[in-house]
Amino acid sequence: MLSYMNNFKSKMVCSIVQDHPGHIIDFGGGAQTFDEPRQVESVSKIFKPIPNIFLLLPSPDLATNIKALPGLKENFPINAYLIMHPTNELFAKKTIYTEGKSPEETMHDIISQIEKV
Repeated sequence: MLSYMNNFKSKMVCSIVQDHPGHIIDFGGGAQTFDEPRQVESVSKIFKPIPNIFLLLPSPDLATNIKALPGLKENFPINAYLIMHPTNELFAKKTIYTEGKSPEETMHDIISQIEKV
């Protein structure tokens, strides 16, 4: 299922980023995970000039991140795969850890790391 969807996802991600320069876009839920080299390459090309690509995770600890995901019990293999996927870190230019922080604290962390373009 994921392999089939990736073809559409890579085109969707590229299209959204190209059509909305300078906007905040949230690609959560595995929209940025690709296994085919050509998909990784096309999305990498689109993301390359963008300085503010953030990855939000609860913790630097992978096991903590997997446990923190809502609904993990129902879809454990897929959700764990998406959390551990290497494109998360490949595409992100900055990582923010949210564990123990309020939404406002997380927001301030993000704002403090935004590069002006």
